[in-house]
Amino acid sequence: MERSETRGTPNERLEVLKARYVSTPDNQHQLEDGDLNKIMDRELYEATKKGNVEEFINALEKVSESRKLALSLIFYQVTPSGNSLLHVAASSGNDDVVEFILNHFPNTVTHRNSSEDTPLHVAIQDRRLDTIEKIICLGTDSEIIYLKNKNDESPLYLAIEKCTWSECQDREGAGWGILQLLLEAFARDEAYAVKIQGKSPVFAAIKKMYTELLREIIDRLPKLLHVRDSNRWTPLHYAASEGNNEAVELLLEKCPYLALQTDKNGSYPIHIASERSWSGVIDPLLKDTWPDLAEIKNNKGQNILHVAVKAGNHSGVKSILKECGETNTEKMVNSRDVDGNTPLHLASIHNHCYVMYFFKPLLKDTWSDLAEIKNNKGQNILHVAAKARNDFGVYWILKECGETNTEKLVNSRDVDGNTPLHLASIHNHCDVMRILTKEKRIYLKSRNNDGLTALDAAMESKSLSTENPALIGRAILIVAGVPQSGGRDVMLPREQHSEVSKSSPAKWIKDQVNILLLVATLVASVTFTAGVTLPGGYNASSDPHPGTATMLHHRMFRVFVIANMLAMYSSILAVVVLLWGFNRDFYVAELAYHLAGPLLLMALAGMSVAFFAAITVAVSKLTWLGSLVMSVGVLFLVMVVVVLAALIFPSSKSTMYIVVFYYIVITVVEKFVDVVRDFVEKFVGVVQDFVDVVQDFVEKFVDVWARVCYSTRCEIVANTVSDQ
Repeated sequence: MERSETRGTPNERLEVLKARYVSTPDNQHQLEDGDLNKIMDRELYEATKKGNVEEFINALEKVSESRKLALSLIFYQVTPSGNSLLHVAASSGNDDVVEFILNHFPNTVTHRNSSEDTPLHVAIQDRRLDTIEKIICLGTDSEIIYLKNKNDESPLYLAIEKCTWSECQDREGAGWGILQLLLEAFARDEAYAVKIQGKSPVFAAIKKMYTELLREIIDRLPKLLHVRDSNRWTPLHYAASEGNNEAVELLLEKCPYLALQTDKNGSYPIHIASERSWSGVIDPLLKDTWPDLAEIKNNKGQNILHVAVKAGNHSGVKSILKECGETNTEKMVNSRDVDGNTPLHLASIHNHCYVMYFFKPLLKDTWSDLAEIKNNKGQNILHVAAKARNDFGVYWILKECGETNTEKLVNSRDVDGNTPLHLASIHNHCDVMRILTKEKRIYLKSRNNDGLTALDAAMESKSLSTENPALIGRAILIVAGVPQSGGRDVMLPREQHSEVSKSSPAKWIKDQVNILLLVATLVASVTFTAGVTLPGGYNASSDPHPGTATMLHHRMFRVFVIANMLAMYSSILAVVVLLWGFNRDFYVAELAYHLAGPLLLMALAGMSVAFFAAITVAVSKLTWLGSLVMSVGVLFLVMVVVVLAALIFPSSKSTMYIVVFYYIVITVVEKFVDVVRDFVEKFVGVVQDFVDVVQDFVEKFVDVWARVCYSTRCEIVANTVSDQ
C-alpha cells in the first residue's frame, strides 16, 4: 500500500509513462507489419484480461522500459488476431481497465481487428452489458455505434443476432439490456438511418423471427424501414425471402408503401415470395400490392406468375390463380416477358410438370388458339418444350390441347422455319422425337428455311460429336418416315465427318485396335477355359472309354464343341491380326482393324452359341427349361449378330442397320416408357388431389384452433378481472 502511494495513482503513473518515451517519425516505423514490437506483450495481455488496473499499469511500465517504446505505440500493439488492448479488456468484461483506457486513449475505440470488429463489436459478441455502456458513454467517437465489421454487421445488427428468444419474450437479461442501450443511442441521433453501415438491423430481427422485437425497432427507429442493402432490398423484400409471414403482415401494416418498392432487378417483394415458394407470404402481398397484378413486372418483364412458374412453386401458382380473379388471371397468363415467353412457356422450358396441371382448366378458356401464343423467336409452348427436352411436357401438351390445337402446334414453325420436331432433332432429344413422331397429325416432310427436314437437321447438328453419333435419334426419324435429302450418310453426319477429318485418324484407329484386342483376348481366355472344362466332365479311368467326354453323344454337346472351337480360333486369329494394328503404317493398321472385325463377330457369336448349348446339355432332362434356355439364347444371339454387324460392317447404305437396331432395342424401351409415363401421370394426379385435401384440412384446423385459443384467452382474462 505504501509503495502505491509513493509511486502515485494510476492516472499519475500513466502521465509519467506518456512523457518518458515520445513517439517520433524516427521510431514510428517500429510498429509496421512484421515487426515484433507490433505483437502484444504476453504479460501485458494477461494483465489486461485480469482487469486489475494496478497490474495493468505495472505491465505497461515493464513493456515501455524493456522495449523503449512510447506509450502511444504500446497501445497500437495487437494480438495475432488483431485485437488491441481495448478489444481484450472489452471481451473480458474488465470495466475498470476499459474505462481507464478510454479516459487516456479514447481514439482506440475505433480500432479494428482482423475481422474488422471494433471493441464494441467484441463486447456485444461476449454479451458484456456494463462494458458496452462504458464504451458508448466514454468513447469520443459517436459514430462507433454505426460501424460495420467484415460481415457487414453493425453493433445493433450483431446485438439482435446475439439476443435469445427468451430474452426478447421476457424483456430482460444481458441481451435485452444491450439492445435497449443501442436503441437509445440510435434514437438520440436524427441521422441514424443515413449513418448506419452494413445490413439493416431490421433484417436481423426478420431473420430471427422476433416479431415483437421487430415491432419495437420499427416504433423507435421508423427510418430503418427505408434502409436498403446492396441488392436494394427493403425489409419487406427480406421478409418475403425468409418466408416470415408475421413480419410481412407487420411491415405492410406499418408501411404499405414498401410493397411497391423494387430492388436492383426491378423485383417487387411479391416477386421474391413467388420465387421462394412461400405461399403463406404470397397471400397478404396479393391483397396489398396492387389491384392489377399483371402490371407488377420486374426488369425481365415477368409478372409474379412468370416467377412462380419458373421456380416450380406449385403452391404459389395455385394461390395466384385462386386469388387474382378471372380478369387478373387472364392478363397474367397471357402476359409476355422481354423474350416473349408466357408463364406456360416457362413451365414447358423448365420441366415443371406439376405446375402445368394448374393450367389445365385454362387451356380451352384462356387460350383459344395455343399455336398463336409465340415468343420472340416465333416458338409456341411445344417448340420450347421440345427444345428443352421436356418429354413429359410434350406428352402432356399433345394430350390436353385438343385435336385442332395439337395439329397446329406440332406443325407450327418458328422464325427459322423449324417445327418442334426440327428442334428436338437438332438437339438430339430422342424421347421427345419419339413422342412427336407418334402423333398422327404431324407433317413429317416439313422443311425449315434452309430446306432441311428433321432428319437433315439431325445430321447437320453441331451439337453432335464423334463420341456421340446419335444413331438412336436418327433411327427414330427414319422409322417414322421422315424423308432425307440426297447425298447424306445417315450413319455419319456431315459435321461429324468434318470433325473426324480434323482429328487424327491414326490415333482413332489405334484406340479402336486396343479395344478390339482386349475383347478378343478375353474371348480367347473364356473359350479356352470352356474347352478344357467340358460340360458333364470326363469319363473316369474305370469306364470303358476313360478320358473321353461323358456327354460325347449328346447333340447339343457337339454343338458346344464346334461353336467353342470356332470362337476360340476366331478370337486367336483376331488377336494376331490386331497385332498388325500397331504398325507405323496407317493403312496397315486400318486394314488390320477392318479384318479383325468379322473375326471378332464370329468369336462372340460362337461363344454365345457355346454357352447356351452347354446350358441346354445341363438341363436336358427338364424339357420346358431346356426349351426356354434355347429360345432365349437364339433371341439374344440374333440381337448380338445384328447389332455387331451394323457396327463392324460400316456402309453408306446403313439405313437398314439403324432400322433393325431401332426395332429390336427401342421398341421394347418405348413400351416400358409408355407404361411408366401413364403411371406417373396418374400418380401425380392422385398426389395433387391428396395435397389439396390435406391443405384444406390444415387451413380449417388452424382456423378452428385459433378461435379456440382466442376464446380461452378471453375467458382467462375475464376470470382474472373478476377475481381482482
